[in-house]
Amino acid sequence: MTDKLTNTARQIRRIVLVAVCLLLLCDITVTLYKNINGAGPLPQILELLLPGLAVLLIFSELISNRQQHLSGLTSIGNFNDHLEQSAIVVDNRCIIRNANMAAVLSVSKTPAELVGQAIHTWFHPTNHDDTECPICQHIKAGKAMPATDFAFPNQTWQQISLTRLSTHNDSPLIQFHIDITPRKELEEQLALVINGAELGYWDWHYLSGKHSVNQRWLEMLGLSQDDLDQTVSDWDKRVHPDDRQRVQELVTKHIESGRPYVVEFRMRHKLGHWVWIQGSGAVVAHDPISGKPSRLCGTHQDISVRKQSEHNLQRAYQIISQSAAVVLKWNNSDGLPIEFATENARQLFGYSVEQLITGNLFYLNLVHPDDSGVFLREIGTCRNDPDCCEIVHQPYRIVTQNGGIKWVQDRKMVVRNEQGRIIDYQGLVTDITQQRQQSSVIRNIVSSNLPQNATSLLDNLTLLTLETLGADYAMIAEVLDDKRARSLSLCANGKIIANREFSLQDSPCQELASGTIRYYERDVAAQFPAASWLRLKQVEGYLGIPLLDKQQNSFGFISVSYCRPRLCKNVE
Repeated sequence: MTDKLTNTARQIRRIVLVAVCLLLLCDITVTLYKNINGAGPLPQILELLLPGLAVLLIFSELISNRQQHLSGLTSIGNFNDHLEQSAIVVDNRCIIRNANMAAVLSVSKTPAELVGQAIHTWFHPTNHDDTECPICQHIKAGKAMPATDFAFPNQTWQQISLTRLSTHNDSPLIQFHIDITPRKELEEQLALVINGAELGYWDWHYLSGKHSVNQRWLEMLGLSQDDLDQTVSDWDKRVHPDDRQRVQELVTKHIESGRPYVVEFRMRHKLGHWVWIQGSGAVVAHDPISGKPSRLCGTHQDISVRKQSEHNLQRAYQIISQSAAVVLKWNNSDGLPIEFATENARQLFGYSVEQLITGNLFYLNLVHPDDSGVFLREIGTCRNDPDCCEIVHQPYRIVTQNGGIKWVQDRKMVVRNEQGRIIDYQGLVTDITQQRQQSSVIRNIVSSNLPQNATSLLDNLTLLTLETLGADYAMIAEVLDDKRARSLSLCANGKIIANREFSLQDSPCQELASGTIRYYERDVAAQFPAASWLRLKQVEGYLGIPLLDKQQNSFGFISVSYCRPRLCKNVE
């Protein structure tokens, strides 16, 4: 509208200028006529009238131009009264010439009180004086200024822009204000969340390819800003080759659909190793003309620790699945239905995992009827104790799918909800049938109820052990206390020798007394330097098996020793 008024004023000015020139030309003509033909009444009148008309036209044009200028500024002010944001008309000396209602209300003044005042005093940030104020510098230079964010007192923010009202060098400018305080508060809250969660943040201008990131994004990969090209290739070229195509296709698909995405992938650290990243992003802006995505924003989270834990759990699951211990999860309801079981459950129970977790087969039905009473009492005792967090059952029998009987050791962890009520149990059930049978035989041998020839039976067993395993020394011993043990039968180089008490301290026998099977293929003396008998007998290899009672407590052990390294692939 302002440019249209300016163009009209220019056309009128040209017409007036042409008229003045014509009048002056006529005046010159009259003067020549007078000099040639002599003075007359008409030439004298014209000689006075024509210059007067020219002066009058010039004077009227000056007045009209001033009124039009003032009228234009007034109309601009009236038009801007319909705007919700503040609008102030200012000249090149930074003096307010007009202001709309939003502007005057923002400073609690009237238009008359603001006109003629310095704009810096009322509408510019106070952290600079007018000589250093960037807005004032633009005004004095007559330059437009794009929308820029400025902080004001009381933690408020304004977005300020400058627009020229005409193309004249001394053209006034109109200054617009938009209150962006709510947006800045939201950005600050978002920044606190991102920093608190240690999230990397990225901003991708999709059309230009420009890509910017925050400091945490850089730290995850050991980078600095100098390592970046500030384009999306900063991300793309660091993605693991095995993940790149999958991630690119997923991101492209979500850009086209406009839906947010979450994806896990690896990125190369500056030191060369791979970092697991959980990336999320979404389209946040579209081109106003084409409607196509123009900007994406998202986050990166370092999940390397979680991925390593998952790998460790998977590896542990594989190891457990190949062992005699079955991992089970029982629901705390009637019959103890099984909710989870590892793949090796079939080896123990004879049932597949699918058969166990369908809900039709209750664990209590697998417990031998003669042992179920003790089993249920142990569970009941824990239910009645709010501090109970673990159940260690006495060994009990289970009935397998084909009707066989197996002995198991069962150790459960108790899982409670927020109210303290037990919701399920998680634990290990281990097949101890073979160990139970072996311990029973040996227990009978060393029992005090044996007849008088028990010593010869033990000696025969020791000799048989030594010959079967090809050892140099063999011993059956009972544990006296935490520090001492006594041999019940001791065989050296194929001969029975006198029994003796000995110390368990700092020897492989100490670990046997604690109930742990121990096997050392070579250099056992070097591993237990305090056990002088290993060195004196030049013992190289050692194998020991603990003897356990019904409560799985060690009461003795059988051990063999070798004066040469013992090469054995499997030790049960």
